[in-house]
Amino acid sequence: MNSRKAPIALLLFLLVGKSLGQEASVSVGRWDLYPTLGISVGVDDNLSLRSDDALSSEYLRTQPAIRLETATRRSDIRLQASLDRGEFFSSERDDYQDHELSGQWRYRPGVRSDLLILLARNRGHDRRGEGLRENFFQTLDRDVDEYDIDTLSARYTHGAPGARGRLAVFAEGRDKSYRNNPDITALGDFDLRRLGVEFGWRIASRTSVLAQVTRSTTNYRLANLDGDERSVALGLQWDGTEKTNGRILVGRLSRDFDDRNLNGFSGSFWEVAAAWRPLERSEFSVLSRKSTDEAFGGANFLVREETALAWRHNWRPRFVTSVDLAVLNEDFDPQGRDDDIHRLGVSANYQLRRWLLLGAGIRRVERDSPTSRFDYSRNELVLSVQLSL
Repeated sequence: MNSRKAPIALLLFLLVGKSLGQEASVSVGRWDLYPTLGISVGVDDNLSLRSDDALSSEYLRTQPAIRLETATRRSDIRLQASLDRGEFFSSERDDYQDHELSGQWRYRPGVRSDLLILLARNRGHDRRGEGLRENFFQTLDRDVDEYDIDTLSARYTHGAPGARGRLAVFAEGRDKSYRNNPDITALGDFDLRRLGVEFGWRIASRTSVLAQVTRSTTNYRLANLDGDERSVALGLQWDGTEKTNGRILVGRLSRDFDDRNLNGFSGSFWEVAAAWRPLERSEFSVLSRKSTDEAFGGANFLVREETALAWRHNWRPRFVTSVDLAVLNEDFDPQGRDDDIHRLGVSANYQLRRWLLLGAGIRRVERDSPTSRFDYSRNELVLSVQLSL
């Protein structure tokens, strides 16, 4: 890639700032159209997530998107299309072009019924050092691994707002298929089916007890990792207050493989999500969960424990800062590999005009692993412009 693209990127950053921030819409018949454009320039000092010979590069990222919305008395429809294109000035192999198409329909035939259906196609990528190239293939001189994920999900809730009891039934189907580098990526193609039931019983004006049961089945095209996962949980949900809302689930989770020679997992899991607003202009949020996930490079699966904290503060009506901190532990089975990951992000946004949002941020990620080749640190500096009508 021609290194002279770097000053061109900075020039684009300055010029675009003079041309298209809060969203406004354009009426297209019965639809409201929301177009946006995000442009950012930055520096990433470890593209391939390596502990040695880290490759640093400046980059240009372009993110146009459009959203269409319409509503009637009983239903809402949202359609969205977005593009995410990244160009790295020092490494053409790491360039990517992702996109997402999605449609959401919410139908309320009566006061006691609520149906939500989502259909989406996501064309994404794994950067070097992630996914199937985390292990021995991160140094390969190839384009990043590209994939398609098709998702169809539905959730039906029965129970009027404020009713003593509410029942929800949900289902999801997801298919992931890699598009290139088949000699490496073919083992990563799989489909997942998930079903669940959740019952809530109000015990106070804004607090409910929850009970949830889920089951998911995973089938791989080639890898011998077919299996299923089951969970049973109890919890609490509180919402609607001015200062706080949240949800807690704690239960038991098990993961088994069709091949009985492969070890599964059985143990506790949890999901915690809460927000606290001590002041009208300041909000703290916390997310904590324990779950299992797919893993590659010799592991059958991993158990992940994650806790993330965030603070968002409006110093002035136009000036907002955010601080995000996350700590993760990933335990890979059967490798015996146990990684600790720390993430920190600080950002600031200034609404220069109603249609123009300026931003700056820094991010740092560190991973410590008992296997030294998986250790790395990564720093990123970003300047951005968000444009809207």
